[in-house]
Amino acid sequence: MNLRNLRIGPSTLPDIEIVLQDMAEAQRVDRSIMGVLGVNALSGADFTISPGAGRLAFGTERPAGEVVPFYRIEGRIALRVRMGEATLTMILDSGASHVALFRLPKAMAKTPPVSSNFATMEGARKIVPTCWKADMFFIDPLRVGTLPAAIVQRSGTTVDGLLPAGVFKTIHVDQARQELVLAR
Repeated sequence: MNLRNLRIGPSTLPDIEIVLQDMAEAQRVDRSIMGVLGVNALSGADFTISPGAGRLAFGTERPAGEVVPFYRIEGRIALRVRMGEATLTMILDSGASHVALFRLPKAMAKTPPVSSNFATMEGARKIVPTCWKADMFFIDPLRVGTLPAAIVQRSGTTVDGLLPAGVFKTIHVDQARQELVLAR
């Protein structure tokens, strides 16, 4: 279903596709949750998100941070990261709580997986193999250190995984330049 004129504060978003879903599981986290807004819904606007503070701001000036180019895959923000010798394509995901990799990268091949619970906003709980991943490098001064990563096998995709927005203190999206300004 498409929705027109969705307002967030003083800003109106362009037409976006919405999915109707029961929010009971999300409301167990916070009763005031009315829906989940994905980063892809903001594709036409410059914005800054601060995941830890729960803030979204439109029309903000570019903050200090490391500049990383992005591109789009199926309307979602994608970026390339280095892990060991491999370059991975990761989708920036505002709903993911942990790194999710769709295949086991070579840099993690010698890391034994452990089984653990992996929860999603929708409340789905699965036992999935989880590894400590190798460091991810976006550009030389910007590195995301070792984090747990769920290995969720998905064949037939050009994407290597999901990178949670919560890894960063702030993310500024500059649509015209196709750049992210990331602060840890």
